[in-house]
Amino acid sequence: MGTLQMLWINILMDTFAALALATEPPSMALLEQRPYSRADNILTPNMWRNIFGQVVYQIILFMLMLFLVAY
Repeated sequence: MGTLQMLWINILMDTFAALALATEPPSMALLEQRPYSRADNILTPNMWRNIFGQVVYQIILFMLMLFLVAY
């Protein structure tokens, strides 16, 4: 793989990581927070509920579009 291609991949990957870090304002509460344990789940129950809700919503929306708009 060429050097230029590697640089483009690096730019793309770093851009999304920087955007993810820049979306939340800094606060002192983050520094006072204790580190998470290795056994802790990454996804909280609230996140799971939002994910499943979004999946159901998109399936319903796409099925409606497929069967109502296509015909």
